[in-house]
Amino acid sequence: MAQTGFYTVLSHHYDALFPAEEDTLTFLTSQLSSAVPVLDAACGSGNYTHALLGKGFDVYGLDSEAGMIEHARAKGRSERFFVGDMLNLRELPPAPFGGIFCIGNSLSHVSSKAEVENFVVQAKEVMLSGGPLLLQVMNPERLIANEAVALPRLEATGVTMHRTYTYNPELELIEFTARLVTDRSEDVELSQTLLCVTEELLRRYLLRAGFTALEVAADFSGAAFERSHSPMLVISARA
Repeated sequence: MAQTGFYTVLSHHYDALFPAEEDTLTFLTSQLSSAVPVLDAACGSGNYTHALLGKGFDVYGLDSEAGMIEHARAKGRSERFFVGDMLNLRELPPAPFGGIFCIGNSLSHVSSKAEVENFVVQAKEVMLSGGPLLLQVMNPERLIANEAVALPRLEATGVTMHRTYTYNPELELIEFTARLVTDRSEDVELSQTLLCVTEELLRRYLLRAGFTALEVAADFSGAAFERSHSPMLVISARA
């Protein structure tokens, strides 16, 4: 099973596997302003970018995977999408932004905690005063050391996705494996090391960068966050 083709295959099925969810959209529209430019950092194929554009928001999408951006542009408003690294926010022409969101556990995929802080620092630099930074990651503190946790299988027309997380306490890292199987006889696998992006870590970096009014929740509905139980961590902060 070839890891190199994983994201190529995923880009063709991303919309079906990860559609824009209504609760997430409700959260985003309640936090963001339609009167200022907004950035969807690590936008994938642009599901949330397009959904917000449809609601009248001045939003742009950024992703490092060219295939994802190609699919996002194919759905229209191609000028709104950029191929680029979310660790180079200073280079984006639409800045400054009145809001930035990075969801879908994307922050856990950067290479180091220093890069997490770099993202937070740059976000503060390219944001208008008072604008929200909205972050969502998997909550690593619910994982039991050295025990594999399989997420519910994702299924859509023509594709199935399997995902498993295993926490390594000695390295403070998570081993993430994913497998895509399609009805076109494609069978590709990804094995990747993810960071443990905890509430304490994000809170420290956000405050150090100068963000204020931090709010922490377990999901996009605003449920109370519990470190040892909540599967998700959602944080909003103001520049």
